[in-house]
Amino acid sequence: MDYKKLGEVISLEDLSTLGDAELQLLRETVNDVIKARRNETAAIVKATLKEGMEVSVDHSKVSGMVGVITKVNRKKAKVKFPSGDFTVPLNMIEIL
Repeated sequence: MDYKKLGEVISLEDLSTLGDAELQLLRETVNDVIKARRNETAAIVKATLKEGMEVSVDHSKVSGMVGVITKVNRKKAKVKFPSGDFTVPLNMIEIL
């Protein structure tokens, strides 16, 4: 997918001319787009995750460690690592 840079979409000068209500609406719209993309990614990952799968997690606490999925919930999964069990958002899980 080809993404435009922020400067190509709207300039800082244009942002400074917007009122408070317009800026609030812009922020809410951006947050909604981000949330929709995270949900989409989570749905794709969830469809492929099964209990017992070995995964890694993109987080400093478990960097380089391999964990095993013990349960898949709607938005998060429980992953068992040698250092303990963690409940991890689906978008942070990488399938090995």
